[in-house]
Amino acid sequence: MLWIYLSRKVLRLAFLLSFIFSLAILVIQFFRIGEFIFSFSLESSLLYLTAFLLNLFAYFFPTSLLVSIGFTFFELKEHRKLEVIQSFGVSPFKLISRLFILLLPFLFLMGVCGHVLTDQHVSFLRKYLMLKNYVNFIFSVPIRTFSSFSDATVYIKDKEGQVLKDVMFKLKDRVVYAHRATIEQNTVSFQEGSLLLLEDNKFYSVKFGRYTLELNSLLEVSFDKKKLKRDKLLNLINYTITLVLMPVFLFLIHTRVRHISQFYYLTTIALLIYHGLLLLIRQAA
Repeated sequence: MLWIYLSRKVLRLAFLLSFIFSLAILVIQFFRIGEFIFSFSLESSLLYLTAFLLNLFAYFFPTSLLVSIGFTFFELKEHRKLEVIQSFGVSPFKLISRLFILLLPFLFLMGVCGHVLTDQHVSFLRKYLMLKNYVNFIFSVPIRTFSSFSDATVYIKDKEGQVLKDVMFKLKDRVVYAHRATIEQNTVSFQEGSLLLLEDNKFYSVKFGRYTLELNSLLEVSFDKKKLKRDKLLNLINYTITLVLMPVFLFLIHTRVRHISQFYYLTTIALLIYHGLLLLIRQAA
């Protein structure tokens, strides 16, 4: 019963801390991702936010577990419950070792989650949803109305089935004017119009009979294999550092920490060192 009680207590706090850290990052980055989140459909927005938060949750879980075990151990020590447990022949080392073994499957599960859902996967999902919603956005634009989605602006004078008439389409550094346009999968085909292109701070205007625009080439919907490999390596290092720091962290709590304020100071320093190392490794990779 003791092990079940302690493992539940540690897991509850670890999950709560990981969720709070993830939510804090979401709030900080909301101004960066909010623009296209609000442009997505409700289903796409929920899918992206779920992937975004799950990726962060897996990243912060080792940190949260380290803090949670440390806090639980300090609480047992502060309220002299550790002495009672020792009177039954259970040393602090045995207590932590068995508790950690019980929590190891959860650490492994979250490590696998962080391995299969990296920053590159979240970035790919964002670009894919943007591409998918670009196509839906173009078809849903009301006639005789300027409509914007992310960095695209579209004006359509009239529609006839899948054919768009008298179209103005602006995306990044180019503006297309055409009498007709059709969309097949991720390709927009313009007929009889002109292209205004910004290059080297100069505008160039070209007339065309037919102009094809590949949306996926503009949005670069693909994995960066080098960054994907880096993200997976960082995930492995993230979980490995936890295993290395945990005995040191708990030893300091057992021998040096006497008050809750000292625990907070030690935790803050440990977290700064922890994530500082990860940041340096990320920049060096």
